Amino acid sequence: MENEKSTEFKTTTSDAEIRRLTAYKVWLSDINEREFQQKEGVPDYVDVVGNRVSRVNIIASVVDKFDSENYSSLTLDDGSAQIRLKAFGDSIQKLNGIEAGDIITTISRLRNFNNENYLLPEVIKKVTSKQALLRRLELIIDHGKREPGEKSTEQAKLPQTEKEKTDVAKDDLKDRLKIYIEKIDEGEGVEISLLRGKFEEKDNETFQKIIEDLLSEGEAYEPRPGKIKLI
Repeated sequence: MENEKSTEFKTTTSDAEIRRLTAYKVWLSDINEREFQQKEGVPDYVDVVGNRVSRVNIIASVVDKFDSENYSSLTLDDGSAQIRLKAFGDSIQKLNGIEAGDIITTISRLRNFNNENYLLPEVIKKVTSKQALLRRLELIIDHGKREPGEKSTEQAKLPQTEKEKTDVAKDDLKDRLKIYIEKIDEGEGVEISLLRGKFEEKDNETFQKIIEDLLSEGEAYEPRPGKIKLI
């Protein structure tokens, strides 16, 4: 463990410079599947859709925790992949109060040791399942859906048939609707007429079918006629 600790702090970029870098919101699978880049004069990074990602803003579930005297780690899962968050020395206190089963958000730096990409935390705090759902929907909009083992958007096969293209467009509209409902719902649900005015496209049947799917699949319900609320 000492070798890893000494290795991860070898950098030509100062901590202050790293903290000024954007903390990107990405899928864990986007971190895992990419080659870690180490170049003199720039922070270590992985390339995600053309962005040099050195810091990340992640929301994920804690599925395992390991503690020892000078080292602690969390195994995180965001539904696309798992990754380890590692803390050394005085940084171990950042993991205090975090246990398996919690959902956390973390601002972390990317590091690599023995060909394993992992997270070195700057900030960690607990969040709610509702916040985790909203983040998942944001990632779907920005980077496409992910399932365990599924490749990223730029690597995945693009839809070829008209049916495939229609299904992708429908999924995109559904995800955008869910994000909008989540953001503007003040507790009583959202008027479907408001959603229709904002999201209805040329094919009215597509919008109506998505609303019906949300209700029939148990993702939403009607608190009263004409309103829809996510579960």
